[in-house]
Amino acid sequence: MISAINDTLNLYGLFQHILVLKYSYLSTVLFQSLILASFFTKTFIKNETLKNELTKLNESLEQVVVARTKEYREAKQIAEEANQWKDKFISLVAHDLRSPLSTVYSALTLTYDEDTPKEEKDHISKQIFVILENAMSTVEHLLNLNRFQLDKGQIHLDLTENNIAESVKQVIETFALELQKKSIQIEITVSDSAQIYADKSILNEIIRNLIANAIKFSHPNGKIVVSFSETVAESTISIRDYGTGISLEQKSRIFTDPIPSQGTFGEKGFGIGLKLCYELMRLQNGNIRVESEITQGSLFLLEFPKRNPS
Repeated sequence: MISAINDTLNLYGLFQHILVLKYSYLSTVLFQSLILASFFTKTFIKNETLKNELTKLNESLEQVVVARTKEYREAKQIAEEANQWKDKFISLVAHDLRSPLSTVYSALTLTYDEDTPKEEKDHISKQIFVILENAMSTVEHLLNLNRFQLDKGQIHLDLTENNIAESVKQVIETFALELQKKSIQIEITVSDSAQIYADKSILNEIIRNLIANAIKFSHPNGKIVVSFSETVAESTISIRDYGTGISLEQKSRIFTDPIPSQGTFGEKGFGIGLKLCYELMRLQNGNIRVESEITQGSLFLLEFPKRNPS
């Protein structure tokens, strides 16, 4: 810069001195260019660094958004499942309370009938006591909310070995009046030593629903057969009736979208019993199937996995 000023003054005769550089202007321009180039290079590098940092921040932000979205979806799914189980739980309680209450109401009506013999009234009173006792036990199991983790959409299972004959007989006692009303016989072809690996209260609930269903669609003087079989991998409870049977259309949707149907004595229902059985069997990694034809009755099969299939 100084040499450029010196040469300029010398050129115009304002300052007589020797020329410092022959190409001082060019040197000055080149020098300034180098300075500018260095400045722009540093600025470019800084911009690239900031750009890379911004890209990393954006990627990190996207990952956070994806993670939060996933957490939200999971929380939403859990909430939806919890609401579904709450609805199922309410339906289950309503369904299980309706049957014994209806039976007790009908029985009490007979006890107040003057034409009913005293012996029959005494028998009905004993049956009412048994029905209410079992109904209270059922409600106690259903209202044990520690098992029903509804806030998480889950149910805690207490899987144990259960005596099948004992469970079936306990359930059948609650239907004594319905069986008497239709003169239906129940045949239990289950060994006293037969065991099944399941949650006891849920097992009784499923059997109760299927027995109620069999009675509902059985004709007067009919028969219901409860049997048991097993393989190396699974145990199966079979409940057969010889009633009205199920149409092909109804059978295809009986566990997912059942249609309410009236029984042989005009019994009404909500159409949720078999759907609940399906859900409760799935909880225990089991399966429920039906074989049926119109007028030929129905066979329901409950398949439970063994505790140690091997």
